[in-house]
Amino acid sequence: MPDCEVIVHEPEQVETFSQDWPDNRLFYCTAQGGEFMNFVDYEGIICLIDADTTIHRGITDSELVGITPKRGQFTACLHAYPAVKLHESRQWLLPTEDFVVNQKYIEISAAMLIAHSEDWKKMRDLYVRHFKVIKNKLRHHAATQWLISFLIQKHFSLKIGPAWLHNAIWYRGTKAEISKGMLVVRNTPVIFNHTKWNANQ
Repeated sequence: MPDCEVIVHEPEQVETFSQDWPDNRLFYCTAQGGEFMNFVDYEGIICLIDADTTIHRGITDSELVGITPKRGQFTACLHAYPAVKLHESRQWLLPTEDFVVNQKYIEISAAMLIAHSEDWKKMRDLYVRHFKVIKNKLRHHAATQWLISFLIQKHFSLKIGPAWLHNAIWYRGTKAEISKGMLVVRNTPVIFNHTKWNANQ
């Protein structure tokens, strides 16, 4: 059993948390944008997963090599197949010209992100600063994932992970399916299953 440290923090310790944001959730607090680094004393590769994600299996050495990001890079997976263009979702999601979006940028799922600790720290600083700009213009919790998708592709490089790394039965266009109680893609068990158990909260 590897050593581990349990870190507990109050929502108010996350700088981007607000009691009155977003409008579509009674309670929403996330450190996806890297703010968890305020509570972590670790140098190395960090894999962030949402609380409503189930780990179905371990990872092989060869799989690990394939999904490990370089420095200055984030590994992420899609939440829609084919991928949604970020500029298309901005038109209805973020009615502001504060962000000039490259036509090639796509939406990724922020429910599973892998990067080196120094890149998570850079992400934290970028995210907190930019979140303050969009917070009052976009009152939907999807602002978090949109902004993370934007920042990764503007300030880092994006490595798209395979469908078996992170997936969900409810992701649009996914090939994932339930087989014998497991989420699989082409008979390969998915490692991180985004179950969405809190979707109605």
